[in-house]
Amino acid sequence: MAALTVFQFLREKTLRASARARWHQLATGALCLLLRNTLAVAAPYFTGHAVDVVVQHGERSELQRMLLMVLAFAAVTATCQWWMRWLLIGWSRHTERDMRSGLFRNMLHLQLQGLRSLRRGELLTRLTSAPESVRMGYGPGLMHALGTAALGCAALGLMISTSPLLTLVAIAPMLTLFVTLRPILHRIHLHSTELQEVQGLLAAEAQETFSGMRVVKTLGRESQRLAGFAAASQRLQAVSLRLVRQRALFSGCIELFAGIALVLIFVFGGRAVLQQELSIGAFTAFSGYLNLLVWPMIALGWTLGLFQSADANLALLEKLRALPQEGSGGNKSSAPPIIEARKLSFRYPDATTDVLQDISFCLSAGSTVGIVGRMGSGKSTLLLLLLRLHDPPRGTLFVGGMDVLDWSLADLRQTMAVVLQESFLFSDTLRANILFGSSASEERLQAALQTSCLLGDLAHLPHGVDTEVGERGVTLSGGQRQRACLARALLQEAPVLLLDDPLSAVDAETEANICASLQTAVPPRTTLIVTHRLHALTAADNILVFEAGALVQQGTHAQLLTVAGPYRRLWRASDDLSAVEAVS
Repeated sequence: MAALTVFQFLREKTLRASARARWHQLATGALCLLLRNTLAVAAPYFTGHAVDVVVQHGERSELQRMLLMVLAFAAVTATCQWWMRWLLIGWSRHTERDMRSGLFRNMLHLQLQGLRSLRRGELLTRLTSAPESVRMGYGPGLMHALGTAALGCAALGLMISTSPLLTLVAIAPMLTLFVTLRPILHRIHLHSTELQEVQGLLAAEAQETFSGMRVVKTLGRESQRLAGFAAASQRLQAVSLRLVRQRALFSGCIELFAGIALVLIFVFGGRAVLQQELSIGAFTAFSGYLNLLVWPMIALGWTLGLFQSADANLALLEKLRALPQEGSGGNKSSAPPIIEARKLSFRYPDATTDVLQDISFCLSAGSTVGIVGRMGSGKSTLLLLLLRLHDPPRGTLFVGGMDVLDWSLADLRQTMAVVLQESFLFSDTLRANILFGSSASEERLQAALQTSCLLGDLAHLPHGVDTEVGERGVTLSGGQRQRACLARALLQEAPVLLLDDPLSAVDAETEANICASLQTAVPPRTTLIVTHRLHALTAADNILVFEAGALVQQGTHAQLLTVAGPYRRLWRASDDLSAVEAVS
């Protein structure tokens, strides 16, 4: 039963790869483990001989020699114990690091759909605690299991050589024990799995509360969030207590059957001594061998509990690895970054309707293109497809004359700098956030700050560009965060710039100044701007107008205003009615 539990998580590929890479360390550790547990039985053996020497002969010199042998074997055993733990536990720590790094690397390449299927707190809990739990199984758990097996075989062999009948009496309760423990082990496994899931829910509850603290405070919902956290915490307590009860029952059963075995030994062993069928020294040695088996039996509950927890957490890790990964592709185009769509239609997974319907256009390299339309018309989806955050159908979307599905992801995304609707900043300085992924000089940094109209704001920050912005840039205004993300994109010097409504939190004059600066940038970029402020696109080379997922109009600002259609209606709904009257 224990062996089957062990092999459940030994299938972990990171574990096997680490074992192959550090086989010499494992082999040395295993040798120390076998030597340590084999020598451990020497103490009862020499103690039994010492007792017989005292009782039968009273020879002091022989007694001293036996005691010195006990000390010598104890010293060697302690040395082997130290090396065993250093090598085997050290290996498990290395493997845990590799497993956690591999899991994080896997998460970085998950499709957006896979990431959105998990709450952030749950994701963080699995990333941190699950590898630790698996490590406890194949590190300390496996070490103790193998040690118990080696010690048990050595002790059992000496017990049989001392008295086969007494050995049978001693191990009979232990064989019964395994039948008793089987249903308990199953419940431990179930509760361990549930515990990990509830811990993830509790972490997610806390993370969402802290992330949305402004909303919680402004709406006065502290008591509601506290009640939700308390309910999750209470559920965690209930699951933890159920697991503790099962583990306590497991340990209690082992203690009970070990006690029964000890009583039987004294009954049958004492009778054998009185009938002179067994010497006092042999009985003492036999009791010592049994004690060596009792402790592993007691530790067996802890060890098998580690195996069950490791197996449960490994199942959670495998669920993460089974989430859909981004495709890779493998080529790179050296042609100018012409962007072309050919009858592009796209539907999100699990959706019932297309977000984009039969879209076709061709955008020349170096042009500035506006993308406008009502909310939900598919504008942002188009940018996500260009970045391959979702994969379009093959043969429908091209960059540089090559299907985006044939690009390597790294090359495709290096070709494009992007500012998404969500202005995300890391908990670092403003400088570090703008230079994220770039090694730009101070001169280029200042130029990016100037283009994004952020340079004038630095005087109002405590330490200028070296100001700590806090988690998600909480110390900055919404407009400052957006312009910082824009400056970060500008420093990438990618030939294509994608802007998804990046300046919604700045005033119209600032947005117009930024758009004008982008159009005169050197070298010129192919720039796609998704925006609801049409006055920022008056100088754009081309404007794509989306409605209900379809491309219904395209042309320059002046051209689109000359014909009735969605663009003119959007323009009339804006604050630029006077411009329409002038054109009319």
